[in-house]
Amino acid sequence: MAFKHSVQILQHNSRYLGRRCPSTRTELGVGEQIVICHKSDEAFSWNALPVLEGRCPYCDHQIDLGEIFVPSGETYASAKAGKGEESKPKSSPYSAPPPRRGALSFPVVALIALLGLGLIGICTAAIALGYRQFFAQSTASSPAGEASDPTNSPVPTTLRRQVIVSPTPTKPSSEEHDVVDVIRRFNADQTTAMRDLNLDAVRSTCTDRCLVAQREYMEQLVRDNLYEIQEQLDFEVLRVDVSGDTAEVVTSETWRTAKYDRSTQECRYHQPTFVTQQTYTLVREGGTWKISWDNFDTPAPADIPGC
Repeated sequence: MAFKHSVQILQHNSRYLGRRCPSTRTELGVGEQIVICHKSDEAFSWNALPVLEGRCPYCDHQIDLGEIFVPSGETYASAKAGKGEESKPKSSPYSAPPPRRGALSFPVVALIALLGLGLIGICTAAIALGYRQFFAQSTASSPAGEASDPTNSPVPTTLRRQVIVSPTPTKPSSEEHDVVDVIRRFNADQTTAMRDLNLDAVRSTCTDRCLVAQREYMEQLVRDNLYEIQEQLDFEVLRVDVSGDTAEVVTSETWRTAKYDRSTQECRYHQPTFVTQQTYTLVREGGTWKISWDNFDTPAPADIPGC
């Protein structure tokens, strides 16, 4: 049987240590139970399987317990059967690994949570009772006819503002929305340009300076007889600054890429999933926002041969 996936306990010298699980978005640590996808040479947390509904996030293969390899040479299902565990019907063939030694059981955690909620409820009730008595005393001490006027209430102005005024969430301005939209379109245009090796795809979102950088990268692909498939997995805006006709936007983006031979369509190189922080500089030309420069604050990883 050719195993597509295997399960391991992550050791301190494993090459998968520190890689980020695409589902939990946390780094894989020593002692954690992981599932390794041998097709992509990537790993993810065993705890993510129920969320992923048993499907590998890298090769999209529906994983069955009978085909997961364990270091003993058995499948995960046969290894469990050898220890005398009963096979019970479940809604999903995947379950979380057994709790680590010293971990609190669910009833204990639930009891602690209930005690915490009860304490919060008691404190909230005590505060509410104190405010109610305070306002009752203030109303009773006010002259007749003044109790109904909140401006004559003896409650301090600062306290009255804290009770009445609620903060209004800050919404991005229309210009901030416009520059972020340009970046999203530029990323989509750049993906098309590097796939089709056509610089015209980015002209609507790129200044002349930006086009020079795109042209240099594209010409290198042509010299190597390659084209590139870029896939953006996540996009988050960290900061937007707009000043007149210039703007700066800082983002956190998750990508993976693959370069293919133009003659044979064979995958020659790839970049596994990585997260990078980027700073975009934009200018407004003729009333239209365009990318002037795209700086990788966090360098992208080097290409790895094959896919």
